[in-house]
Amino acid sequence: LLNEQHLLLINSIYASLNLLHEGIVQTYDCISDNDGIYIVREQLIGVDLQAVIFTGDYPHLRDTKFLLRVGEKVCEILSVLHQNKIVHRRIQPSTIFLVANETGKIDTENPEVKLLNFEYVQINNQNMLNFSRIPYVLYYSAPELVLQSSSLVNASCDLYSLGITLYEAIIRQHAFECDNNDLNLILNMQISYPLKKHSRIDNVTFSFLQKTTAKHIFKSPPTRYKPEARDKYFFNAQQQRIHSATEMQLTLQLLIEDMPDKTENIF
Repeated sequence: LLNEQHLLLINSIYASLNLLHEGIVQTYDCISDNDGIYIVREQLIGVDLQAVIFTGDYPHLRDTKFLLRVGEKVCEILSVLHQNKIVHRRIQPSTIFLVANETGKIDTENPEVKLLNFEYVQINNQNMLNFSRIPYVLYYSAPELVLQSSSLVNASCDLYSLGITLYEAIIRQHAFECDNNDLNLILNMQISYPLKKHSRIDNVTFSFLQKTTAKHIFKSPPTRYKPEARDKYFFNAQQQRIHSATEMQLTLQLLIEDMPDKTENIF
């Protein structure tokens, strides 16, 4: 249950977000009562990237060139957020929505993309909602976010998550998997394992995704390191990544221009 002052603050933040970019889902109200918090958003028609990747219902949306176009649109939104000192912290397939037109079709040449789920944003290094720990997402969050390195939660974390998302979208499976779906093992892979080359990804695109998701390869479990030593490794890894959403967007544009119209068998 949120008090009236906190609700006013949250709604003022949503109102500001609504004006930043048309790709940010419009949020109209935040209501709190004894049963929980209710958020009123614009109605969207289309599909999120999660469904495109992990169901067989959208084979026409699985072409690599189209997926990179989606990534380019997300970068455009992130660029505006980061310029306003906002870190999304929740970039993943389920928060990237592909909007359909009035006939129910998604434009594969110039997709309309909406970014969802702004309840977890960090604004000027502050949470919009109160969390006891920095929120992170299994599979997608950067290692420094997973291990609560608060001083290193920045734009690089969003770009890392987008890189993982694009990798999964192209290969159509999670980036980090193990036979028994052991969550602790998956989390350890997320923190310490680099991306693996996959036959569905060409070498140039894979090199780009490797750079976007650069991380330190720990020789021992990261929790055994002192926080200051661990943060140094995280900082060095961030320096190896693409440095801004604008740079990532421009790189994606070049990849798209150099890519043939059909990059794979969608079946």
